[in-house]
Amino acid sequence: MVLILTALCLTSCGKKGWELEMDGESISLPCTLEDMGEGFEYNFDYPFSGNSNNDGTISAALEHNGDIIGMVTVEADSTEDIDEDSNIHKISTVASTTGQKDLKINGIENGASKYDVIAKFGQPENVDAKVWKFTKEGFTAIFFLDESDNVTMLSISDEVDED
Repeated sequence: MVLILTALCLTSCGKKGWELEMDGESISLPCTLEDMGEGFEYNFDYPFSGNSNNDGTISAALEHNGDIIGMVTVEADSTEDIDEDSNIHKISTVASTTGQKDLKINGIENGASKYDVIAKFGQPENVDAKVWKFTKEGFTAIFFLDESDNVTMLSISDEVDED
């Protein structure tokens, strides 16, 4: 029974390593702006936006309701090719000064403690590091911790980051 349900989800839901939410909407990668919900836009006037990664993807700042909340990597060869239906393969969000908490990876969002991360993802290779990286089923999740060991930035990609 479990194998049948897993097979159904893989074919109907797409590849999925962890539960993802953006502004309360369940998403999977790749996704589009429309999949994320209302108020999301690309901003190419922000530093590093519009940069090509020389792999068929472009970086763009991600806005939600007018606030820059992070960066995304979008499948495109140029910024002119990008629209609301373009596939997003990586989402990174930072702790917001407005308290906005948009992205959740397996229930973890900016502001979570390192103990919350350990409870959901297990022990990282180096507990003393300030950047924790986890891989699962073709996905990479990265958590950046501040001096108080709380998540200050998180990132999810649908490709395993070898760095």
